[in-house]
Amino acid sequence: MAENPSLRVLSMRDMSLHKNYYLESYSGVTDVWYDDVELCGHLDFLKKFPNLEELYLDSNELTDLEFARDLKNLSRLSVRDNYITDLSPLAQAEHLAYLNIEENAVGELEGMDEGVEIVR
Repeated sequence: MAENPSLRVLSMRDMSLHKNYYLESYSGVTDVWYDDVELCGHLDFLKKFPNLEELYLDSNELTDLEFARDLKNLSRLSVRDNYITDLSPLAQAEHLAYLNIEENAVGELEGMDEGVEIVR
C-alpha cells in the first residue's frame, strides 16, 4: 500500500493479514478499523500509525494490549470479543477517553484513569 497523504480513516474488515503484508508509514491516519480480521499475531504494523486516535480491533482473538503502549494519541479503543485479561499496557494512555472491552476476561480495572468511559 503506497503513501496517501489525504488518507484519514482505514477500514479493512473481514480480511486476512499475513507476514508479507507491507505498509508504509501513515502519520496522517487517525482512525483504523480492523474488525474480524485474522491478524495472525502480527500487530507490529500499528507502529506505522503514530498519530492514531481511534482503533477498532473487535473479534481478532487478541490476548494482550502490548501493541497499544506506543499509541500515545489513542482516544478510542475497541477490543470487543477477544481474550484480553490485562489492561496495564493502557496505563500511560493519557488521551484515552473510551474503551470497549465487552466479551473479554478482564478482571480488575486497576491503573485505568477514572475519566475513561469503559464498556464491559
